[in-house]
Amino acid sequence: MRHNTEELQAAWQRGEGKLFGLTEARSESGLLDITQAVVIGATFGQEVLALDFSVGADPRVVATQYQSGSVNWIEVAPNFAQLLKQLKLSES
Repeated sequence: MRHNTEELQAAWQRGEGKLFGLTEARSESGLLDITQAVVIGATFGQEVLALDFSVGADPRVVATQYQSGSVNWIEVAPNFAQLLKQLKLSES
């Protein structure tokens, strides 16, 4: 998780924020605030799942969505507990 989060931050520092749908401020629709995000999963194909803390202490779960040569971040669950429910990995 740490390595993948640091890689997104490095992409931002290299000036690749637009390519990866990154921002350094309150998230706009489709963008991810790298100062408020923790990557929780990534594939070799560069699909990424992240916790977005820009919404508060109970982060939403977002994933990359590729469109027209750039990345948008879409909400896949309103919080981590709901993601576990969707994946049928929780007790409730």
